[in-house]
Amino acid sequence: MAIPNVPPNPAQWKFIWDSPSLPKIDFFCWTLAHNSILTRDNLRRRAMEGPSWCNLCKSEEETADHLFLSCPFASEVWKGVLLLNSDNFELPRNIPNLFQTWSKLSPFGLSKNLHLKNCWLWIPKFICWKLWMERNNRLFKNESCNPTKVIIKVKALLGETLDANSAKKTGKALNREEEL
Repeated sequence: MAIPNVPPNPAQWKFIWDSPSLPKIDFFCWTLAHNSILTRDNLRRRAMEGPSWCNLCKSEEETADHLFLSCPFASEVWKGVLLLNSDNFELPRNIPNLFQTWSKLSPFGLSKNLHLKNCWLWIPKFICWKLWMERNNRLFKNESCNPTKVIIKVKALLGETLDANSAKKTGKALNREEEL
């Protein structure tokens, strides 16, 4: 559910829609920014009963902020994708802040290299998407991966998307048989 009477922040929507990504992931991030994805807390608000714990860590209540930012499993994925060896990098505390401030968190200048800029801007979108896919695989298929496997999936998605964008620019067509 979207938070009533809170006007949308233009920086948040600009981040989601202006960094070219995969449409299904952009739409997912848009619903995530509206707090409309069906996490367990949102299901409970819609009068659907069930366990409230996070499917990834099984120790905290599943909210969007927990699932994508503060869950220990998610933290391992963020650190692995960003190649962090310490806890010095602090993620924003909530999803709206993640989307509003991500471009400012870049450790390098983004204006010169379009591929580098796009890759940096896709990272939070792709991490959230793959965490959501992992959560759903655990919930609906009873299949699970460790954080390292999710990191590999995020990096593969980044590479495939960069390749697809490069091929688009050079006029080459890619044959994609795998689901992203």
